[in-house]
Amino acid sequence: SDVSGCTTATTCDACGEVQTVDYKWAPVATCTWDAVAGQCMQGGYPCRSSPICTCLACENKWTGVKCETCPEQFSGTDCNVCATGYYGADCLKCTIASHCSGNAVGVTSNNDKSGCTCTCLPNWEGADCR
Repeated sequence: SDVSGCTTATTCDACGEVQTVDYKWAPVATCTWDAVAGQCMQGGYPCRSSPICTCLACENKWTGVKCETCPEQFSGTDCNVCATGYYGADCLKCTIASHCSGNAVGVTSNNDKSGCTCTCLPNWEGADCR
């Protein structure tokens, strides 16, 4: 299984291996970051990502080692709706250039996040400020 990205400088895999006194590796459920050693440790022995360990499968749009990060374009308590300024099924960013013909002072997503709403510059009007 792929374990790339499973650990960072301050967090350890929930699923890993610890080096035993006979220098073999044994599966372990918990390792903790040891700042002095500069690595994940358990009981004074170093830990490593296990080749049989798989990163968490994050729900909705959550990302990160522990599914703790909601990307900028998503929001909500479940990270499953578009954030303000994003629209559509893929939560694409609303931009003045692409949605307002470059003729606006601002743009944001509409109330139901199905499209974008432009605030047109003087002398420009319509949904896309033409």
